[in-house]
Order: sequence, then structure tokens, then C-alpha cells
Amino acid sequence: MELSRSLLTAKKIAAVIVDLGQTLLKGAITDDQLVLDLERLEIIKFLHARGIQVFIISKNDREVVLRALESLGVDKELFTYIMANLEPKVKNIARLLEATQISQSAAIFIDSNPAKRQAAQENFPRLHVLEPEQMIFLSAIPVIDIRSVELLSNIKHRQNRYRAKLDKWFLFWGKSSSLELQTALRQEICVAPPSVNDLYRLARLFFTTQKLNFNPFVFSDERELLEIIFQKVNSGSIIYAVSASQQGNSFGLIGAFMVSINDNEATIENATFSSSAMGFNFEERALAILLGKLRKQGVVRVFLHLINSTTNSNIQHLLWRMNFHFIGNSQSGNLLFNKYINRFDCEKHLPAIVETDKLDLECPGIPEVINFFYQEVAPLIKESDVIVNLGSAQGEVLGLLEAGQKEDFMSLISMTKFSNLDLEDFPGMNNLVADAENLQAIFPDESQNQVWAVELLEHTKHPWRVINEMARICQVGGYLFITVPGKSFPKHESPIDFWRIGPKTLVKLFPHDYFKVIALENAGSPDNLRRTMVIFQKTKTTPAILASAFIGGNFNEENGITYFD
Repeated sequence: MELSRSLLTAKKIAAVIVDLGQTLLKGAITDDQLVLDLERLEIIKFLHARGIQVFIISKNDREVVLRALESLGVDKELFTYIMANLEPKVKNIARLLEATQISQSAAIFIDSNPAKRQAAQENFPRLHVLEPEQMIFLSAIPVIDIRSVELLSNIKHRQNRYRAKLDKWFLFWGKSSSLELQTALRQEICVAPPSVNDLYRLARLFFTTQKLNFNPFVFSDERELLEIIFQKVNSGSIIYAVSASQQGNSFGLIGAFMVSINDNEATIENATFSSSAMGFNFEERALAILLGKLRKQGVVRVFLHLINSTTNSNIQHLLWRMNFHFIGNSQSGNLLFNKYINRFDCEKHLPAIVETDKLDLECPGIPEVINFFYQEVAPLIKESDVIVNLGSAQGEVLGLLEAGQKEDFMSLISMTKFSNLDLEDFPGMNNLVADAENLQAIFPDESQNQVWAVELLEHTKHPWRVINEMARICQVGGYLFITVPGKSFPKHESPIDFWRIGPKTLVKLFPHDYFKVIALENAGSPDNLRRTMVIFQKTKTTPAILASAFIGGNFNEENGITYFD
């Protein structure tokens, strides 16, 4: 029983959707004596270990499915999500693909019922549809066969992101209010001082995350910042870490506060939140919990410093909602707010997000970029390749906030001649120092097998010049790996933030006469695009000027960003 040519030549497989009865089980789930197909379970384990999302869709009650898996000794953590209900399977597939933004061509549906397979194929023509007997061949599909085993922490965090999306999607239906939905999501948040051994995690977060940073520090490296944090703690300041979860799935470390207390007054000297917190209202709830903790310590008045930038417009709106008062500018020129909290009730602010004492400080970087990197970019890396990563020295995006992930990444590139490049020298990174808009003095023409620009183009004054340089230094047959934030991603000046380049414009900037799109993935929906990730292969030598300027962008006077589709 052969696999289709479309599956054998697929460029990406991100998800496998399986039925239970007569597929993973020998017989129906309602049989008195359930029998597990051990060979097919091993295939599920193989896929899970390589970071492929495995979903169950079953026309049964969910509790029945969970009890069945437990009675058979099957670890339910192998499955990213279990959709068990009485809805038609094609409807559940549609919801799954819509919520996760996994494309049809990157998903496989396996069912023993020919009618269900036919319905799925008719409704989703690009979906790969298989009979259960064909599961044994999945590990031999080239795009799956080349994948290496991933770190369990990476797999877990990626699963949690998908679970959060699906929980919100499925719970939205039938909920009459946002409060009811938020309660159903079972969101939890913890605001607590970390252990001394975990302060380095917060130093990295303050140093590398600029998305919602209240009052960014300016330091040459995170080690200096870590020393400052130790000095602050030793002199009486309090560092609070913020972690969050939804439906029991942890988002890890999402924020931090630095607070000094003098008698009955406190000052929030700095705070930051990573992009993983956006859209969940965790920022407001975290600040409310912090104020409640300070009130219990006898604090009557709280001051807060905020840098005056368009990046922090969301924070200013948050402070207004919480009745903070603007009282002027500090000596450093930052905005200064205050609030009397002697009667403050933190439970009035988003009470559906439950406060917990469980602090989880794992911080995996941006999961969708890490996922795309290991699925699409890593298999293209060959021994002795020459690779340059532009604008890369701090490394938040590819998960270098965590020591284990950094070691995994360094092991991957150890067989190559790899260079980091940035505008300034970052101690410990051993990076080249240059402007990506002009690399003439650094790299000769067609000298690199791969050129990466991860979350870089929006931070350059003339991104078309960076594109010209990337095209110039990439060898024919080599690859360009680019990620850019989408139109829904907020401004994050580090040091500047000018552009939002959509997938249509990004592809046009690399004309098909010279480049071939190897992989392209969008995170979020078309109306709420968070990020675009793409790999181009250079097919022939490019002209000296590939793209002189962008055309047709929409400039937003309020935030200073120009948007392109």
C-alpha cells in the first residue's frame, strides 16, 4: 500500500491527526476489552519525539477517551490535543487547522472509515489522508525521516502554545461573555521572588526583551546587569518573577518587576514582559497582584518609572485603566506615575486569572521561530557550511535565554564556520561588528552558504540595503533564512522599529528569477498576523541592486511604523 507522491515529496509535515477505533486501537473504544496496536503506538512516539504535533479526533465522549488511554497505559502527553465529541470529524479538522494555523499540506489525517477519509479529502483537498495500515511508512517519509530527536522541553513548550490556542477556540463557542471564557480557560499567574540561583534568568529577560519594557536598562552585557541585580537585592530591593499557565499548560517566565521600598512608599524601578504574555491580559493581572503584595507589606504609595516611547503606549493605557496618575517627568526624562494603594483590591482586576504560588521560570524564546528553525532550517545545514547570522548577538528569538537550548544550538552549528554579526560587540558572543546594510568590508561576494536575518529587518533604517547585501554574499545554491514580525505585533524599539513587512511584499523583494521559496510559514491569522518566516534558495547570481525601495506601504503616524502586505 504505497504512499502518495504528494506526501513523499512534501516539504513540511507539522501535524498528524489520528482516529482511535480501528486505528490506534484494535476494535472500537466502546469494546469491553480494549486492545492497543503497539506498532502504531511506536510510530506515534517516533513522531512526538521529533516535534510533530499528534492530535486525536474521536467521535466519543472525551472522558471515555481519557479513561481508555489510561487503562491501556498510554501517555496522553504524546498527544497535543484530544478532540473527542459528537461533532462531524471534518468540522473538528476545520477547527483544528483554523485555530493552530497549520496548513492542510502540512497535516496528515488517519482514519479507518473510508467514508470519513473521503469526506476529509473532499473538504480539504491538500490534506494528506491515509489508511491506518499506512502509518508504518510515516517514518520513511523524507521530510520526517531527516528530523532529529528534539529536547523534551522544546516539545512541551510548543505543545502548550498549540493547546492554549485550541482551548481558547473550543471554549469560545457557547460562552456568553469574555469573563465566562476567561474563567473556562483556567488561566493562572504567579508573582513571586525567585531563588538566588534563578536571578540569571531574570537578568536575561531584562537584557533581551524589549517588547513591553517599562524602563529599559542600557548595559553592555547581561553579566553586568546580573551584577546590578545582585547589588539591588543586597541593598534591599525586591525582584519579582512572573510566570503563567493556561489549562495547566505552562507559558514559563513571562515577566519581571524590580521594586525598591522606603518606609511606606515603593518604586517600581523597572519591569518587562516577553511577547508570550501579549493578548492574555497577564500584564494587568501581574501588576495588580504586585500592588496587592506591596499593600500587605504596609506600602501606601507606589511610584512607577516609564520610558516615554511609542513602544510603551500599551503600558500607559494599562496604567490609566488602573488609575495611576501622571505626576511629571523624572530627572532622567522618563514619565513618572504614582498611585495610593492603601485601599487597593487586586481581585477587582481580572479575577478570572487565578493567582497561584507555583513559579515556573522556563523561558524558551519564541516557540514558532524555534519550531520553524529546527524543522526547516536545521536540515539544510551541512558540515563545513559558512553561515552568518545578522543582528543576532543577544539571541532571544532562537531560545538562547535557556542554557540547555543554547547548548543544543551550539552543538548543531559546531560543524560549520558560523558567525554572529551585530552593530556592537556583545561580550561572550564573540560577534563581528558591522552594519548589515553594508557588509562590503566583511564578506566577499557569494561567500556564505546560509545568511540569516531573524527579527532584524524591522530594526534597520533601510531594509532593502540589508536585502541587497544578503543576496550579494549568499552563494548560488545557498539559503536565506528570514523572520519578520507581522502587522499585529506591537512596536518594540531595540534600538528602532520602523517596518512591518508582510509575506506578499517579502516574497516580491526576492524575485523568482533569482530565488526560489523553499518554505514559508505565517504565525497567526491573516487578520491577526504575528510573524512571517521564510527560506529562499538563491538560484543564480543577482544584480548589484536587487531592491531599491519598498512601494505602497501605509505609514502610521501614531507609532511611526510603515506597514506592507
